[in-house]
Amino acid sequence: MACASLTFLKNAFSVLQMWVEELWQDTVNLRLATADLRKDLTLMEAELGRLRAQLQRREETEERRLLALCHPVRAPRLAQFEKLAPSCQKAAWDVQRLEETFGVAVNI
Repeated sequence: MACASLTFLKNAFSVLQMWVEELWQDTVNLRLATADLRKDLTLMEAELGRLRAQLQRREETEERRLLALCHPVRAPRLAQFEKLAPSCQKAAWDVQRLEETFGVAVNI
């Protein structure tokens, strides 16, 4: 009878030892999996940062392109023409007034 109870205790202790060992191994595996996931997360964050920077550069490039389309680069002579245009327009009005006043077509 004593031998049977000792065998039972020995078996129970063996089962408990195996259970603790499996639990320990699961804990180690979980730690390793967590470390791998953290490494993957770090790589993904770096890739996300790179993609965000690339998107920002593309948005800035597109904005500059749209601005260039909406406001074309002004030619150097355009500024001079814009200065002369009011005087040319005034001269045309003066000629028109003279024609109306004298009833004679003026050729310039």
